[in-house]
Amino acid sequence: MLIRNLLKSLLPCLLQKDKNLFDKTEREKLSFIVTNFYQTISKSEFERICGSYKTYNEVVNPALNTVINAGVAITSDLISKSLGLPSVDKDNFYKDYFPKIDVAKKAELLNLEFFELLQILNDAISLCNKAGFKSIVFFMDKIDEDTQMGGKIKQESIVLTPILLNTKILLDNKFCLIFLLWSKIRDELNRNSVRLDKIKSIDVTWESSELRKIIEKRVEYFSTGKTTLNGMFLDLKDIDKLLYLANGSPRDLLRVLSAIYDEEENSPNSAGIFSTANVTKAIFKFLLNYDFYSVYPSQDKSRQDIKSIIAKLKKINKISFKAKDLISTFKFSQPASVSYIKVMKDFGVIKEDQEITGKEKQYSIVDPKVEYIVKYQI
Repeated sequence: MLIRNLLKSLLPCLLQKDKNLFDKTEREKLSFIVTNFYQTISKSEFERICGSYKTYNEVVNPALNTVINAGVAITSDLISKSLGLPSVDKDNFYKDYFPKIDVAKKAELLNLEFFELLQILNDAISLCNKAGFKSIVFFMDKIDEDTQMGGKIKQESIVLTPILLNTKILLDNKFCLIFLLWSKIRDELNRNSVRLDKIKSIDVTWESSELRKIIEKRVEYFSTGKTTLNGMFLDLKDIDKLLYLANGSPRDLLRVLSAIYDEEENSPNSAGIFSTANVTKAIFKFLLNYDFYSVYPSQDKSRQDIKSIIAKLKKINKISFKAKDLISTFKFSQPASVSYIKVMKDFGVIKEDQEITGKEKQYSIVDPKVEYIVKYQI
């Protein structure tokens, strides 16, 4: 992941450099890295990365021009030919690169050990330094959207854990790592012994007051100061309801506001202000169409998913409940009831009420959207 992203910045830069910048060994290493780690991208994406470099002509920058004038996709073969890189025999190069490696077992990069991949990364960084990069920062966002992750928290954790457990990497002064991680991955990383307190982290959770300010600013701007957020609602309590449902998500708040706008616009009796009746209708539609799978991905080797959990919570029809409620509602045995409660806790849908002491354990729904669905049987 790191090597692939590094190549995106390195290769456009190298296409503007003298082909004799690297010595024979460095050129072989670059050829090996490009062949095995470069990920084919579209011509438009390559031009976006290159920026203004695409204006260079054939005389000034023939290598870059060759790539930009190529077909729809920019492949590793095209990059290698444009840079004039030598062909590398994979098996023999493995022996030179990793003297102790078992070529038969390491025929694929996926089988390389972490320290071997780290060596390749360090070589790639050295090539970047020689190409003129003064500092290297890996800014990793939307990791959960990578196709190789499949939207699964466990898969993200598998990729990130070796990096986050290696203090030497985290403190390496040759490069800097910045990860924007989904809060839900924290528990999975903790289970893998990752100590998130060793390196300073910044919580970017939005408070309701901050979300309100965001919307107030947007209303002020798009209305050119002619109205306010409060002025858009017939009942100001509805604003607090929406902020609670958003649960710290600016995206969810904007989506439910959009649903309210559409509902009010299509209402034949609209008075030009968000009525409580239309707010309620819009919330119902918003929750019915909400993509819970994007927030609660299905877990590996589990037949349970968020929709089945919500369906069972609706049948229990309580915001706070105990194991005996599952037993009476679904005729579960005590062990089955406890087991299913664990499933719901692992998904992060419910939490144990700590203030209940010396009595049977009680659990409460965490997500306001799920709570609303249960409460109003949506």
